[in-house]
Amino acid sequence: MQAKLELSQVEKSSFVTLAETGGQQAALKAFLAYKGVTNGSLSEALGVSPSMISKIKSGRDVSRPCVLKLRALGVPEPLLPQPAYLPPLPEAA
Repeated sequence: MQAKLELSQVEKSSFVTLAETGGQQAALKAFLAYKGVTNGSLSEALGVSPSMISKIKSGRDVSRPCVLKLRALGVPEPLLPQPAYLPPLPEAA
């Protein structure tokens, strides 16, 4: 997996629109597929088991460290799942 998942403004806008209309999980899955990110490469990058990736993609029981790593990899804010049992993430700097 490339170091950071870069997007053009048009691409980012498309995924943000998908998140708003089709839901965050659908947009995150589409984004990762579009960027060619496999479950295996994502699990390595996040330091989690491959089975945890399905939970992340469905927005279930996602830890704050996983969400922050997804953000650091370049996943757009509207596509990030909210961490389980915690208040929403602060705005990115």
